[in-house]
Amino acid sequence: MAGTLFWIDAIQVFIGAEDHPPPHVHAVHSGDGWVARFRFSFLSDVTGLYRFRRRGRRPTTAILEQVADAVMANLPACRENWWATHGSRHEIGLINRRVETRGIAGGDGFLAKVSLKPRLAAVGIVAASYDPDSGKVSLTLADGRMLSLTAGQHIEEAEEW
Repeated sequence: MAGTLFWIDAIQVFIGAEDHPPPHVHAVHSGDGWVARFRFSFLSDVTGLYRFRRRGRRPTTAILEQVADAVMANLPACRENWWATHGSRHEIGLINRRVETRGIAGGDGFLAKVSLKPRLAAVGIVAASYDPDSGKVSLTLADGRMLSLTAGQHIEEAEEW
């Protein structure tokens, strides 16, 4: 494991050192024998249960919701630690996906959306990076454009949240 992000009673939450996209944390209750993974995004402020495995007692829905809330409360630290652990190897899980943009007032001046069923106007993402100090996600697109996005102000849809 790459290091503990935080604890919730007997539940350890961490980023796995040998992990893979999409960005997620592991929540382990070794006494009860379960492991849950919670996905998070660099573009949106959405988190959610991603995978679950148990060998012992099943956690309650309330416990899983408590962990999901804690991941949301610690989202900047989750992003920073994912990038520190996996940034140069796996980037942030947006490569080869397609992004749509449209202008809006305020924030970054536009909205970026990475959807499950992108429109024809969506452009492929060929490179992505994250700067934890500024909270900026940089995308290089197949058409040569570069986008600088503020983490949490855009949309990323996922098959599983």
